[in-house]
Amino acid sequence: MSNYSSSSVVVLVVVLSKLVEKEEEEEEEEEEEEEEEEEEEEEEEEEEEEEEEEEEEEVVLIFLLPRKFFNIVKFDL
Repeated sequence: MSNYSSSSVVVLVVVLSKLVEKEEEEEEEEEEEEEEEEEEEEEEEEEEEEEEEEEEEEVVLIFLLPRKFFNIVKFDL
């Protein structure tokens, strides 16, 4: 290092620290994006499960309806 002036060493240190900061910020952004994606996937899974539950409920409701209802529906069509 004796061949370098103190100002060039300072500049080098500043540049390196900026690079490290930038890399850390990029890593944080990537982590945040991954977390958001995971949350979105979880929400989608929950929605799908709810939809499946609703579909199951609908089927059960249809089977619980009295026979007369189906006759009425046929006439309305």
